[in-house]
Amino acid sequence: MRLFFLILSVTLIAACSHTVAQGNTPAIPAIDPTAYPQGPDDTCGAISYAILIGKKATALEQIKILAAVRVIHPGSIVTQDYMPDRLNFLVNAQGEISGLRCG
Repeated sequence: MRLFFLILSVTLIAACSHTVAQGNTPAIPAIDPTAYPQGPDDTCGAISYAILIGKKATALEQIKILAAVRVIHPGSIVTQDYMPDRLNFLVNAQGEISGLRCG
């Protein structure tokens, strides 16, 4: 399943890429590695969605996610049950995805 999401992410990135004229290097936003779980802590496949960090939360309406998902806005009330395969999208006050967590 993780391999599927990895392939899907690479395909989406390739589809969205564009040719850059020589000498013009596009700015690539840095992704904070602490904004999503990594390695064995990534029980929900968050790495597959790390490309969404910094995008508007409305982008989630445009993609199909095959996992249990929760979108958490500032001040949201959330249950404290732990589901290791649930993907939590953390949204900041500007309506942008600021991080991903499993649980």
